[in-house]
Amino acid sequence: MTAGGLVPPGVLEFVRREFGPEVEITGIAKPGSWAVARICLAGGGAPPTVIAKWLRTGSDGWRTDPRQLHTEAVALRFTAELAPDLVPELLAADVDSSSGAVLLEDLAPREPLDALIRREGSEQTDGARLAFARAMGRLAATTAGPDHDHELQRRLGSRAAVDPAVRRLGILGPPWERMRTIIEEFGVGVPAAAECEAIALRALFAEPGPFLALSNGDMATNNFMINITEPANGRMIDFESAHYDHALSHPANFFVPGPPWMAINDPIADRLEDQFRTALTAGIPQAADDQRYHLGIAAGCVAMGFQRCGNLPVMDIRPPGDPSRTQRVLTLESAARAAEARGRWTALTDLLRALATALRRRWPDVDVDLGSVRPYTPRLGWADC
Repeated sequence: MTAGGLVPPGVLEFVRREFGPEVEITGIAKPGSWAVARICLAGGGAPPTVIAKWLRTGSDGWRTDPRQLHTEAVALRFTAELAPDLVPELLAADVDSSSGAVLLEDLAPREPLDALIRREGSEQTDGARLAFARAMGRLAATTAGPDHDHELQRRLGSRAAVDPAVRRLGILGPPWERMRTIIEEFGVGVPAAAECEAIALRALFAEPGPFLALSNGDMATNNFMINITEPANGRMIDFESAHYDHALSHPANFFVPGPPWMAINDPIADRLEDQFRTALTAGIPQAADDQRYHLGIAAGCVAMGFQRCGNLPVMDIRPPGDPSRTQRVLTLESAARAAEARGRWTALTDLLRALATALRRRWPDVDVDLGSVRPYTPRLGWADC
């Protein structure tokens, strides 16, 4: 590493190769622990700042695979051809060397939506969240269809970061056989009706039909960059795991908490969904069909609820009071509530409720009512997932 250990030397060499020897690197800022840095440049016609992302060398396994950088570069170029105002500009990519990196447009003063929500609160960020919902819908609408899917796969070739054979089923988390075992280990039986719905749920995601569309791989608030004073100019980021899947699974993040949040409880969830659906219908008219639409939205919420419980055995050995336990219970109840509102997947919804009840009995420290949790309450230690 160099520059105070902030950036690997190979990444800085790549910057100099790309912009020329007359360019001077005048500063480096590295937010957080991510393998990302803002690099300040001067001279030679280079932009004043660029964002560099590179491979890690640690043992956690994330962004240590060169295929992730390859996927990011290919997916950003692909998306920019269809909707250039939804993603940052890819300035350069070096995905083959041991010090591989991508150089991206600096999106400042935009910041991650989750950081904005944490700082300003949900009441002050309605416009930003609505922009996120519109952008999510537009991304799916603009990229939808098997022809676009095939073209992205052609460009990725054999170096896709996500296996095409399983990419559409990622929201389901562990295979159902494993999930059933986990549920039963916590004292909850799985009725035949839930087994049947689990098969149908898998089929829905395996064959999205007209709802086949691009995802960046993690449609969450931390991957949407926005300026609160100009919410219409938000950008989707982090395409390392870009793939095609069921577009109606993406809005589950409006209702079911991912790792950063104890609960969502978004007071404008209906408006978020309306914005998403309107944007989506412009490219996928089948989204106007209430039966198909609500079936898919409920499926995404149910699937995300089960996905987040794949590591319940890990939660079980954590000490009483660990926030991950409470978050898991609230996740199950949030997913069930969202599906119940649509009257779909009733057997799986009942199973989510039964599992949440069993966890509340097993973990007496979990004593929080979902309805009492403020919107977007942050979860401490969320990096533990």
